[in-house]
Amino acid sequence: MDLMSTAQLLGNFGEFVGAIAVVVTLGYLAVQVRQSNVQSRAAAAIAIVQGWQRTQIEVASSETLGRDLMEVLVAKDSSEVRPLAIFRAVSYLQCGMKNAELCYLQHQNGSVDEQVWIAARDSALGILTVPSIRQLVWPLVMPSLAPQFLACIEDLLPDIDFVPPEVNAFSEFFRGKPK
Repeated sequence: MDLMSTAQLLGNFGEFVGAIAVVVTLGYLAVQVRQSNVQSRAAAAIAIVQGWQRTQIEVASSETLGRDLMEVLVAKDSSEVRPLAIFRAVSYLQCGMKNAELCYLQHQNGSVDEQVWIAARDSALGILTVPSIRQLVWPLVMPSLAPQFLACIEDLLPDIDFVPPEVNAFSEFFRGKPK
């Protein structure tokens, strides 16, 4: 074999090794991008859950806020509720709905899984099954929400006023308690 043939053979071998290296590198990058997407989705889900937890902890640790929310939850109409209690309930519901709205928007752009969005959506809808929340608080929260999220929630709200039995039992139990 002459020098030219050897150089040609080495050149072909180098191209082959280079092509293998490119394929391996592309495979590695695909795995890295997938892992990054999984981590990003997990971080978004964790942030959403932490937002709900912070709101719940605030209610549980604040006697005043808890009392005000209880006043709104068990009210049959606005005459039974102080304006400050309604204000606090609106603030609380806005926090929860803004968290659900964030989850909705992240789900729309693909950074939150379907299951996380469904859980946030169902939590938001669960709050809105309480008649006093739906009648006294929800109309005051609605203007603060993104139109596409509001439309999504409004489409999912039942047309009839369904009140889960546990909500009625809860309201009746606490109506008899001193405020």
